[in-house]
Amino acid sequence: DGFVGDGATCNATCAADPCMNGGVCTDGESGATCGCEGTGYEGDFCETDVDECADGDDDCADDATCTNTEGSFECACDDPFVGDGRTCACPEGSSGDMCEVCGEGFLARTSDGVCSAIVTLHIEITGDGTGTIVVDGSPMVCTDSCDIEVADGDALEVHAAPTDTTRIIGWSDAGAACSGADCMIAIAGDTTWRLHTTDAADDPTPPARASLEHTTT
Repeated sequence: DGFVGDGATCNATCAADPCMNGGVCTDGESGATCGCEGTGYEGDFCETDVDECADGDDDCADDATCTNTEGSFECACDDPFVGDGRTCACPEGSSGDMCEVCGEGFLARTSDGVCSAIVTLHIEITGDGTGTIVVDGSPMVCTDSCDIEVADGDALEVHAAPTDTTRIIGWSDAGAACSGADCMIAIAGDTTWRLHTTDAADDPTPPARASLEHTTT
């Protein structure tokens, strides 16, 4: 039952449920045939996975990577593009072949080159040293106080000067802290940092944090 043939050769009928992976069975004189269209599988019984990525049968965007899965495939936008993989575009504020062109009101982050909204880093310096703010590899010397336009979400390095003796103790208005000859400043929106510079050869003890005024830019 479920097979047809002359006894020497027997072929399954649909009663034997030969089709796999959602294949549609149709009975004929010589037995069942399986229709695999739309299943993501191929073969006499729809038993073999189709690699749509290798065959070029996927609908992923040009700026996306196709990954084969059992019976299907997945699309994911390549960095720095965003989208669902079928449609990929540059993030907001950027354009160009690799989203390298930042639009008005946006800057490229020094950490990863991604265009991000421009925000203000406000720095106030106390103590006997100076702070050198490294932005995109070009030093900017900040004494007493300064406002710098930076990219939201960036991370900038602050160097004490002279670095052989001067150390930094710093706090942000968001509660972050750093200390040493070099400090990493994380940017999250308009950000204020208070930096106290001191000569390590003398007393490196920083002033009490409460003694430094904290305000949000």
